[in-house]
Amino acid sequence: RSPHLMFQVAAMLDLPNNRSFLTEPKERGIVAALRRLTGREKKPATTPADPATTAATPLEPIPSAESGVETFTVEQQKQLAPYVAALAADLIIEPVEESNLVAIRYRHLYPDTAVKVADAVAYVFMKNDVKRETSGSLNASDKLAREIAGLQLSIRQLEEQRINYLKNHDLPLGQAKGQNLTVERLGTLSSQLLAKEHERKNLQAAYEGAQKA
Repeated sequence: RSPHLMFQVAAMLDLPNNRSFLTEPKERGIVAALRRLTGREKKPATTPADPATTAATPLEPIPSAESGVETFTVEQQKQLAPYVAALAADLIIEPVEESNLVAIRYRHLYPDTAVKVADAVAYVFMKNDVKRETSGSLNASDKLAREIAGLQLSIRQLEEQRINYLKNHDLPLGQAKGQNLTVERLGTLSSQLLAKEHERKNLQAAYEGAQKA
């Protein structure tokens, strides 16, 4: 539950632009009607301003998930703070008996969001672990591993931004031209990732060949 990790997860999942993350589901049917009649209708939970309707106070650009918290501006940290607090409050990490593994769960009203957050926490942790283990190394393979981890985080973050934008603007989630504002950027990063992966495989093959020689 380190703040650094929570900030990275909030940034990667583009949570300030995810309308459902801090919003309670609306009640429907008989229960909702009774609440309205009796004056007990629930007031919506207080959430950060909706980016689609609040033009006077635009959101700061979401920082890169691979960046350290120290590189975030004060405004970006303030913007992400409520989401970081929510992540830390409902994140459950438990050791798996008789193993070195841990189980990561997240409590949320929407099951798909809970799964996405838990997956993101594990994903960011693993990528940070790769970068930490190879930090300071001059080995070409280790440098590539760090670059690949950073590219993978950026790709995941851009994909979340794409999905949130389309949902917030009631656009279909397809890949048709004009529907995906980040498709070119995603394509560029994906190409870079493939190139790095290819380079890593070549280095690995050369290393294994040298060992057998």
